[in-house]
Amino acid sequence: MCAINMTFAKQSVMPLRKKNERLINDLESKKKSLRTNQTALKELKEQKDACDKDIKKSNEEIEFYQNEIKKSSAKVERCRSIYEGLSGERVRWSESVKKHEESNNKIVGDCILGAAFLTY
Repeated sequence: MCAINMTFAKQSVMPLRKKNERLINDLESKKKSLRTNQTALKELKEQKDACDKDIKKSNEEIEFYQNEIKKSSAKVERCRSIYEGLSGERVRWSESVKKHEESNNKIVGDCILGAAFLTY
């Protein structure tokens, strides 16, 4: 009877031992795979953090340049306003230049007339 129990135990224990060894090997393989995946995940998180920093920096640059565009647009509008305000002056200055040119043409004659008057 003891031999039968031993044979029965061998027949039922041996497959369980083999299954246990296989499960332990699978567990070790899964742990190794988990460590590899955790390392890859850590690297991806670092890359994501670097990309987030780059995006934040880019957004700050975009905001800076948008503010610069607003400032420049305001300056352009002020320049246009000044230019339009001075366009009326252009007409007045042009007329003034014409009068001065006419005076310059007459100045020689006026000087001669004045000299003649003084000598008489």
